[in-house]
Amino acid sequence: MPGSDRPAREAAMAGILEPPPAASPPRGRRRAASRHRRVRHLPPPRAALRSALTLAVLLLIGVLVALAWSTDPEHEGPLPPGLTLAAVLLSVALVFAVAIRAGLGAPAALLAAALTGAYPEIVLPAGVGVTEHLAVVALLTAVLLLLGRTRRRILVPAAGLLAGVAASVAPLAVAAAPFLAAQAARTLHRRTRVPTLASAGAVYFATVAVGWLVVGVDPGAAPVWGTALLDTWVQAAPIALAVSAAALLLGAASAQLRPLAGYALTLITLSVWPDGDEVVRYTVLLAPALALLTAAAADRALRPLSRFRSPAPAR
Repeated sequence: MPGSDRPAREAAMAGILEPPPAASPPRGRRRAASRHRRVRHLPPPRAALRSALTLAVLLLIGVLVALAWSTDPEHEGPLPPGLTLAAVLLSVALVFAVAIRAGLGAPAALLAAALTGAYPEIVLPAGVGVTEHLAVVALLTAVLLLLGRTRRRILVPAAGLLAGVAASVAPLAVAAAPFLAAQAARTLHRRTRVPTLASAGAVYFATVAVGWLVVGVDPGAAPVWGTALLDTWVQAAPIALAVSAAALLLGAASAQLRPLAGYALTLITLSVWPDGDEVVRYTVLLAPALALLTAAAADRALRPLSRFRSPAPAR
């Protein structure tokens, strides 16, 4: 019957009108496309060369710092020479990482790393292994955590823990606490700001309390009429003092660098305050802050030069 083959004709017409399944490319083309995707994700040769050169310069800075420390056999502080040198080298690497994460260019980050290793040489007892070297490592790691962009509810309390460890081994490191809190508050979301800061503050104060009990720190015991840190710098390195003062002024004028500048100014104020401490302790704690501020000022001064670079070729 003519109507009996109607479903068959409709099925045939449906098969004709339905788009055919996408044919998979030949095996050779699949390999070529996969290889093209892998090559596209690789850095260009110029970027790879720039990264290798940056790493080589950073390693050279570390070698020079190690050689400078090895020429000074006097280590009268509580830390052994090997631990002191390891803390200094780790501080140099952490300052470079903080500068890169904060948005500075590679030349400015290398400048910050070099200054971090050079600033302690301003004072005569540069080889003294004070506990502030360990505090600097903890504080820089805390700053690196605060610059993280994800999992802020975990990173901010972890930064509070590290800041508490720094204040436990070096009581002068408490000067960094309000500025770390201000940096954390600037980057936290409004809905999570209060609970996250509260948990970080609880972790910080608990760590400081336990640390001071274990170490036996007496907050009321301090030397009399402290150190003439500025006088020492005027006599030993007036150029470094002038550069640091200019960097402090520029940092205070920048909203992003103001917490770092405030921390440095607080330490300088404490160094000339009655009941001060030894020069080397303040210098060790000041070195990373002044190095980052100086590098940020240099990066800002060199940034207009990038406008005169030749434009990238059109793809």
